[in-house]
Amino acid sequence: MAVAVMLTAVFVSIGQEKARTLEYATPFKNEPLKIINVTLNGRSFLSFTDFSGDKDWLRRLEFTVQNVSDRKIVHFVLSLDITKPVLPRQFGMVSGAFGMPIGILPDEIFEKRKKVLAPGDSIKVSPDPYMLARLDTYLKENPTDEITHAKVRFNMVLFEDKTGWNSGSILVQDPNDPKRWVEKKP
Repeated sequence: MAVAVMLTAVFVSIGQEKARTLEYATPFKNEPLKIINVTLNGRSFLSFTDFSGDKDWLRRLEFTVQNVSDRKIVHFVLSLDITKPVLPRQFGMVSGAFGMPIGILPDEIFEKRKKVLAPGDSIKVSPDPYMLARLDTYLKENPTDEITHAKVRFNMVLFEDKTGWNSGSILVQDPNDPKRWVEKKP
């Protein structure tokens, strides 16, 4: 069953604010995270009201994300896919993240530095400033219309038990390459 939420904006002629659309679709019923609130400049938009924002609206977004699984989460990526056909692939997504991926650091260092999002807990996540700066640089060098629409999705979720989730699939670490995740065999 797919659940889609569309937050749509109505044009506002105050300053440089324009209509903005933020789309959050959850096509996977086993998704371990849920967006429970979205704010832009401190104003909540999970009430599904129309909103507007200036050209830096992506930079001012904040998502409150809740762990709705029964396992502790140590890492996830919240992606904002920008639906603008003129953008090269590497600039068409910005993301925010929680924690760090398993397998990047040696286990003993990872254990000392890890953050845990327990079942039922929530955390606030914003788009990564570095990724937004790269996008801004590209847009300044390649003028185009402002970004007015983005799709939100969870890209990769890693659990403390060293399993993962991505696009509806349960993952495990590849025993030959701990940086690689493969679909769990039944």
